[in-house]
Amino acid sequence: MDSPEEPNIQTKKDNVGFLSLSSPEPILKRFKKIGSWALVASMALGVGNFNVATTTAAYYGTDYLWVFWAGAICYFFLLEATTRIYLYSGLTPARLFKKINKGLSVFLFFYVVFAAIATISFELAIFGLIGTVFGVNYYVMAFAVGSSCVLLLILGVYSKLEKIFNALMIFLIATIISTAISIGWPVRPEGIWISNITPTMVREAIPMMMSIVSTIVSALFFLGYPYFMKEKDWTPERFSKYKEKAKVLGWARLDILIGAIMGPFLAIPMTAIVAKIVYPLDIPIRSATDLMMVMEPLLGRWSSLVWGAGLLVAGFTSSVGLLLLASYITLDTFELNPKLGTNSSKILIVAIFLGSTPLVLLNINVVFLTLFVSALRSIFYPLTAIVILYAINKTEYSGYLQNKKIGVGNLIGGFAVLVLFLLAVNGVFELVNVQF
Repeated sequence: MDSPEEPNIQTKKDNVGFLSLSSPEPILKRFKKIGSWALVASMALGVGNFNVATTTAAYYGTDYLWVFWAGAICYFFLLEATTRIYLYSGLTPARLFKKINKGLSVFLFFYVVFAAIATISFELAIFGLIGTVFGVNYYVMAFAVGSSCVLLLILGVYSKLEKIFNALMIFLIATIISTAISIGWPVRPEGIWISNITPTMVREAIPMMMSIVSTIVSALFFLGYPYFMKEKDWTPERFSKYKEKAKVLGWARLDILIGAIMGPFLAIPMTAIVAKIVYPLDIPIRSATDLMMVMEPLLGRWSSLVWGAGLLVAGFTSSVGLLLLASYITLDTFELNPKLGTNSSKILIVAIFLGSTPLVLLNINVVFLTLFVSALRSIFYPLTAIVILYAINKTEYSGYLQNKKIGVGNLIGGFAVLVLFLLAVNGVFELVNVQF
């Protein structure tokens, strides 16, 4: 850290800030280095995101597309800040939490375990429902897809996983956009940009905004990118000098940006589909699987199968990502090697999957578990955002890569903390059945 190329990290005014640290490489050259964008995107495009986009459009049409950008901004901040912290200090999220306070690390571990089990249980049930549309037994489909998620992680290596995810995400994008185009893609532009919002719309959108942000900033996905960097050997030990770090951060930011905007980008055609099919007819739609059932009599079986395939891919990639990140953070918490392919990661991935199967196999109602995870989430989201915002402003953790005290980085970070705090408050109101 004593390279003459580096700024004086002891002087607060010399830190480079959020915008000043620019990559020396042209942007087209950076595209050759990225690959984790699909992993980042998949974690913001799971079944939950499909459900929220579907129900939002069913009740409001396309008026509230702009809300998805709030979630993307929060997601980008959390990913980008943890990346800078890791690139400077080598602290992954689990180790950062432990260094700041051991109690935070314990809380992170328990949240990860319960969130992983609850989310995978829910997605296994969705796989089963999709199977019934395809004419496959509910349990056979649920466990066939779930087992394939586990096998992909156990038998694969990270570089191959990136390529598989890139292909799956391209397929998912093509599926959603082609379905929207086939019905005319009738998106009204006033719903996309924040400039067209009225105060009344903001008040009406708060509960929906919380749901959307919750699905995009889901579980522990925003803590994942430093672990992807470890897998690719983008480590502070290998890239120790200032210019080298700037180059790596340029790769990472492009990866993160593409992944983060996939949520709002695909929300546009997703809501267009529902707005065209369901909104004018006032059909009650509560989930993306409900929409799949409605599509067949209105548009034909092909549309139902295409939408179901997209939903299946979204759930598959989200489940794989969740298993992977849960293993990373759990192993890291116990100071084991958080890398894909180790015996510890294989055992943990299988254990998490098996822990989620009884809820589906025995038809156990997951409402209690979901409420428990929601209660933990109400604490976890704003607490994590505050910890990350604190660390990205401390020389000890982020050095010359820290935010400027008054700058874009802290403005985005403050917005993320505010939104996630509102999410927590809304979660508490939901738990006590009070309308926010």
